[in-house]
Amino acid sequence: MIKWQKLASDDQGEWAPPGNIVTKKTATVYRHPKKERYRLEVHRSSGSNQGYYEVHWETDRTYSAASLDELMRAAIEGELDASPADSAIRAAIRNAIVEAEDAEDDSEADEVA
Repeated sequence: MIKWQKLASDDQGEWAPPGNIVTKKTATVYRHPKKERYRLEVHRSSGSNQGYYEVHWETDRTYSAASLDELMRAAIEGELDASPADSAIRAAIRNAIVEAEDAEDDSEADEVA
């Protein structure tokens, strides 16, 4: 079984005082070891601060593409359809993909050196 390599992740959301609602959004980018495919996992959860994070609901979406640019387009379009007003998840997606591009550039530079 081939394991996907984690390239980058970004979290959005704010922690709140006890008794308040907390919403967390995470976007994580993975690369297939042969660099043929990329995968983005988007995780959303909402809960409350009870001295610990008590999850009330959570959802996951997965996108895949042959390039990071295609991955960003697919994920942004998919999330716009799912939740047009949620700019935080789109920010998490953009940040994670930019970080993944940087990681790819760094690994290519290491291979050349």
